[in-house]
Formats: sequence, structure tokens, C-alpha cells
Amino acid sequence: MRHLATVCSVSMANVLETYFESSGSDTRQSTTYDVSTINASESEFSGLATLYNVWNVLRGDAIAPDASDFATHSLAIMDSQLTISLLDVSDPNPWRFHYLRRSGAGGSNAANSMPSDLLKDIPCPMRSRALIRTCMKIRETRQPAYHEISKSNRGDVQQFMQLCLPLVTDGAVSRIILGTRKL
Repeated sequence: MRHLATVCSVSMANVLETYFESSGSDTRQSTTYDVSTINASESEFSGLATLYNVWNVLRGDAIAPDASDFATHSLAIMDSQLTISLLDVSDPNPWRFHYLRRSGAGGSNAANSMPSDLLKDIPCPMRSRALIRTCMKIRETRQPAYHEISKSNRGDVQQFMQLCLPLVTDGAVSRIILGTRKL
């Protein structure tokens, strides 16, 4: 049995949404912050802040950078605590969203042990659903997302920050850059 709760517009000004899900002894809580707070909450030299700033420069006055302008070699940015992935979300069916590229520390071992590159095949069903849900929201809104995530899987607690940045093709979100750093 799963318990889902969403609280929108929490009183703290930079918190946009909190989402909680549990299944047996496994839990996952995600707090979404206003992405404009990233430079204040991350060290100026952190990989997430650098990734956001590169994305923002490439974006210019557009809603998001063009996918062709954000070359995949740009994913080799930065710090050893950062995992960067490039996701393909162009298919209308979210069950077909998949990884195009994964690099860095943190999540690379788990990602490389997946049976396929499909997000739906991520071994933890809660993580899979949460990431697909986030990708669908970003695809619809064409806005970046900045999350603090706390998950407990069989008593093993992990906390990390996650930045999701849309890339567009012909005005529609086709790719998402996913930056993750452990806390």
C-alpha cells in the first residue's frame, strides 16, 4: 500500500512543493525549491550551480536552450560529487523515457546495473515513478526543477540534491539534463 501526500505553497518562500511516498519500510520525500535560489543555496563552485549557470547562459532569452546547443560533452563538467545524466523525454509515452548518457559519481553504479536504459526499469519503483513524474512535469511546463530528496530503502537513508534542466527541440522539451549530488 502506498501513501501519497502533496503539499503545495508551503509557507517557506522558496519551497514550492513537498511530496512523500512510502511502501512498506521504504520511503521517499522530495522537496521542490524555486530554482532561482540555487546560487544562494549551493556553493558558487558546486557542480549543480555551474550546471545551472551554463544552462542559463545558453538559454539566453528563450524558455530553455536548444538541445543541439547543449552538446553532450558539456556533461563532463565539474566536481567528483556530481552525477550528470541526459534523458530523452521526446516520446509521447512516458514509459519510453530513457537515459541517453550517464556520467559521474554517486548514481552511476546503480544506473549502469539497470536491465535497460528505460526510466521505468530503474530497480526502485518509487524512484522510477518519481523521476518519470518529474520529467512529465518539466516537459509540460518547460521549467527547470530543483529538489532535495531523502529516501530510505530497507533502513539505508540517502539524501541528495537534484537539478533537472529542460532542453528543447522545435520548441518542445525533448531532453532533460539531470544533475545529482549527495548531501
